[in-house]
Amino acid sequence: MKRKLILLPVILLMSISSIAATKIVPLDLFKPFRIRCDGEKIFIGQEAVIYVYSTKDYKLLTKFGKPGEGPREFKLFPEYSPDFDVHADLFVATSIGKVSLFTKEGKFIDEKKVTGEGPIQFYRKLGDKLLGEKFLRDKDKTVYRGIIIFDANLKPVKEIFRYKHYAQQGKQYSPIERGLYIPNFYIHDNKIFIGGEIGPDTIHVFDTTGKALYTIQPQLDKVKFTEADKKGYIDSYANYPQFYERLKRRFKYPEYFPLWQNFIVADNRIYVQTYKRNKEDTKNEVVIFTLKGELIKRVWLPFDEYFDFNPCPYIIHNKKLYQCVDNEDEDRWELHIIDID
Repeated sequence: MKRKLILLPVILLMSISSIAATKIVPLDLFKPFRIRCDGEKIFIGQEAVIYVYSTKDYKLLTKFGKPGEGPREFKLFPEYSPDFDVHADLFVATSIGKVSLFTKEGKFIDEKKVTGEGPIQFYRKLGDKLLGEKFLRDKDKTVYRGIIIFDANLKPVKEIFRYKHYAQQGKQYSPIERGLYIPNFYIHDNKIFIGGEIGPDTIHVFDTTGKALYTIQPQLDKVKFTEADKKGYIDSYANYPQFYERLKRRFKYPEYFPLWQNFIVADNRIYVQTYKRNKEDTKNEVVIFTLKGELIKRVWLPFDEYFDFNPCPYIIHNKKLYQCVDNEDEDRWELHIIDID
């Protein structure tokens, strides 16, 4: 069951301040899946189309992409959009079987074919190379996800990290770890930050050659996983009964949630979204750290959700939260922009 959240002022835990929506923009979209921002433009992915909006007046500037396997086209699973990332001079989109390069105005540049397991593999520009995540298997068929540096032609150069995928053949796993398919790494300040599903409490930091620099272990409170939370997860599968019946025997619900739900590295900060909710159940805790892991402050932010603990697409950029919000009362999607500081 989807929890409908209400935009209200947010009170900082470490100082008396409020955070309110600075802008609400109607979107002519039916189910956006991803969002990125570079300061001048906002990029929203819905199925195989990328919509580009201005951050000055929030008007649609252009759109590009369509279903297919040719140039300027994306092959996708239902309801997915390409994964994509925005750089100073490049838009990098990942779909099934290839990485596509565009200008930020949507002009096609080139594409590279990829092979491997899994529906979507993330790639980010890393100087004249790419940093990517792909599925790996060892001799005993254990499934891993590896963070790998590739050359410009997507040939592996160096594997810098690998971790066990949450689902292994024939074994139980926590359905919480499924979540939405979000990046587990970021490139920022000439460093690589790896975390998320990779570990319950650690962010691993590397230089751009893949050399390990340091680790960060954010001090966060554990949140109890209750029977009400379990019911919320079960209810979330109401529209996919056959899928749930096939998987429910493999689900093993935990005693506690993981320490965090998502992390974003931006603005020379690390934003960690935890599972802690306020008493009104309208906001999530976000703990903000320096790039070295020093605590800056804690804030409460309202996140709209597809269903329990699965937020609608959002990104943080220039100390603003950009989220696509489903306004059920108006029967439309909106872009909500909130100043965090």
